[in-house]
Amino acid sequence: MIFWQIAERKCRTDRTGCNSSVPDIPQSRQSSASVEGSQSAEQIAPAVTLLFQTSLNQGKVPLLWKAAYIAQIFKKGSRSSAENYRPISLTSILSKMCEHIVHCAISNHFDTHNVLSDAQHGFRKRRSQLILTVDDLAKVFDDKSQMDTILLDFSKAFDKVPHKRLLLKVASHGITGPEKSR
Repeated sequence: MIFWQIAERKCRTDRTGCNSSVPDIPQSRQSSASVEGSQSAEQIAPAVTLLFQTSLNQGKVPLLWKAAYIAQIFKKGSRSSAENYRPISLTSILSKMCEHIVHCAISNHFDTHNVLSDAQHGFRKRRSQLILTVDDLAKVFDDKSQMDTILLDFSKAFDKVPHKRLLLKVASHGITGPEKSR
């Protein structure tokens, strides 16, 4: 699928990624709203595609896409302690659409070229380490045998990523950005 078709498809979907219904519009009017939305998507897709492609070709993100409203969401514990809140960034819809398209392209590239191990489950569709673990536990239970487990908390492990090393690693798998002029 070429870039503008992906952009058009994303323009047609609502926030959840579903085409099935249009929120806040009576059922009797939804079919006409879907047609109008489809026509709007066809009209704006070329401009959105040009914007996305230009951003990717230049290796630059529009300034407004970098702006975000940060909302603090309470996790647990004392509400008076800042560490009990997590920040949520509310960003531009166009930024999210472009990010989604790039994410899909990279994921497809990794799948096509078998870059990721089958043991890699994090952030991959139709894969769950939990299901494998429960299956292993069920086998141990059925066999009346023993299983030793070690639980590691990697929740903070990726808070700081060495960007130069990440870019080199990604480039080694065939994903590069635009050539920088010298």
